[in-house]
Amino acid sequence: MHSDPFHGDNILIRHAARGDKTAFAKLYVQYAQIVRDLLASRTDDLQSSEDMTQEVFARAWQGARRFRGDSSVKTYLIAIAKNVLREHNEALRKRANTPALQPALDFPNDPAKSDCPCTCEDCPGLTGQEAISCQEDLRRICVTAIESVPPKAREAIALAIMHQLNSAEAAARAGCSTKTFRERLYRGLKKLRSSIADCKENSKDIRQ
Repeated sequence: MHSDPFHGDNILIRHAARGDKTAFAKLYVQYAQIVRDLLASRTDDLQSSEDMTQEVFARAWQGARRFRGDSSVKTYLIAIAKNVLREHNEALRKRANTPALQPALDFPNDPAKSDCPCTCEDCPGLTGQEAISCQEDLRRICVTAIESVPPKAREAIALAIMHQLNSAEAAARAGCSTKTFRERLYRGLKKLRSSIADCKENSKDIRQ
């Protein structure tokens, strides 16, 4: 019978490698705070340390089958945490050297050159000044709708749609976990669609 606690951890992670979520949950309960404290000591942002902690355990779960037992599970998790922290810091440095993303969601003064996601489907068949007026209204709708989206969600939309980055790349640029980025993007797009619909409805009421 083994008295070494690391042996018990190795058994748990082997079970986790076979898809045992209960076994992995025990490892999370045992080591999450240790990982969180390590990351919090290296960053002033508590939310980022929490996001990174979730990312560490997500990677540990995904890579459980590759754990050979050459080191303790604690050492394994800390190694992952250091990699996640390094990627986080690299992303912060890149963001510091990257022009602001906000202009990607701004629209030019000329409606004809706008990348606004709205269309003139609500006012078909218009020509001349009426068409230009319609486009200007739609541009204002887009700007108003985008301004209603929270800053971090707006950044997520810019990275994913305007800059066409995949989730991993965008998350690194945003300085958060992939899961957090996807949640921001989902909430941002949901808010944007809702705001555009509301603005269009208000615009119709004004015209009438």
